[in-house]
Amino acid sequence: MLTVKELLDSLNNPRLSIVETGCEYTGYIAEWVASHPESTYNCVDLNFSLLLRTHRELEENHTARYCTFRSQDHEKWLLGMTWLDAAFLTPESLAAGLGEFGLAMSAGAKLIVMSDYQGKSAWAIKQAKEFGWAYIAAANGMNVLRRP
Repeated sequence: MLTVKELLDSLNNPRLSIVETGCEYTGYIAEWVASHPESTYNCVDLNFSLLLRTHRELEENHTARYCTFRSQDHEKWLLGMTWLDAAFLTPESLAAGLGEFGLAMSAGAKLIVMSDYQGKSAWAIKQAKEFGWAYIAAANGMNVLRRP
């Protein structure tokens, strides 16, 4: 089973620009960034309660300082990205998943992980395959896309 740490390590770069929409993998990503502090990590969601709860969880294991929380719309935040190495996307719908994938791809992401194949990422995965991206459906529910 693939882990977030293995995925980030596979990029062979200790200085990554990482973004996550939603907070599904925040703890794992923050732990990785804690051991690679030259990396940057932004967690973006409009649900301020979710961000606050997740921040408290990170405070418990002393990794909160490695994550910048942004209370903003996923697509608006991604639209402003000029460079990105890895994106962990939890879109609201299939259409949003396609939009988030397109924005992360255009910002240069080499690795995109999406959640919920049927409800949120199927369209994006279909498009990624058409663009030649490699796709792995991991046993833990992660849909992993790698730039060719």
